Amino acid sequence: MEMINVFVYGTLRRGGGNHQLIAEYVQSVHEATVKGMLFHLPYGYPAMVDGRGTVRGEILELSNPETALTILDELEGYHGPGQSNEYERITVTAVTADGNKYICYTYVYPEEQREWLEQNAQPIFGGDWMAFLHSKDEVMYFAYGSCMSERDFRRTVPHFEVMGRAVLDDYRLAFTRYSSGRQGGVADIVPSPGDRVEGVLYKISSRYVKDLDWREGVPAGVYRREYIDVQHNGQLVSALTYVVVEKQLDEIAPSESYASIILDEGTSLLSPQYIEQVRRHIETLQKKGR
Repeated sequence: MEMINVFVYGTLRRGGGNHQLIAEYVQSVHEATVKGMLFHLPYGYPAMVDGRGTVRGEILELSNPETALTILDELEGYHGPGQSNEYERITVTAVTADGNKYICYTYVYPEEQREWLEQNAQPIFGGDWMAFLHSKDEVMYFAYGSCMSERDFRRTVPHFEVMGRAVLDDYRLAFTRYSSGRQGGVADIVPSPGDRVEGVLYKISSRYVKDLDWREGVPAGVYRREYIDVQHNGQLVSALTYVVVEKQLDEIAPSESYASIILDEGTSLLSPQYIEQVRRHIETLQKKGR
């Protein structure tokens, strides 16, 4: 019997309102994850786009592929390649808890709608829409620059819970943008295989995310939201952070005051080795800038 695999992350999951549409074709179900970013739309259902975060859902093994796909395409508003589709049908690699990988169909929001999503939809930071529906509306936030200082962070987010030290693998800390307000370079993270960035993991109310957006200049295109997985207490945690949009090729030395916020106020939870590494990097940039 011919089968196809479809990765579902919203109303088509078991217990979801649309699962009954394809229930008779489901031969097996596996919980799994894919890479991406997940949003809750104003209409009451989720949408996924490309990203480095983790989206949690289920792999449905479906019989009668032609009929099953016809039902799914109609539900998702997919009319074919190059058409005006509400969702696009693509293939992704889904990974189960035991490490098995499956090539699956899934449905994602068109990439040209990303800006609309970021302005009008609610990000699901844990990547699990079902859990989001029953959550307390809290967000994990990974700070690696001035927001590691609780004093400085409190200017924007007055109420928070410090979860502790977290580590982002395969990135490095860099100062890729000049800030007139900080009078020097400001922190950013850039991909760098084998390196790591240490920071502070906070739990905050999602109502403060818009305030963080304004702090980081998201509406002006200075920073943008990024959804990442960080190591915290031996576990992988999905978290919000911010990265510079237009990065300077040559790093810019931070001002003494900004460097002090990071090194003197924000590093109490970080490893001594990482603190020294950041200190040496800042000193090198400042010497070059003189």
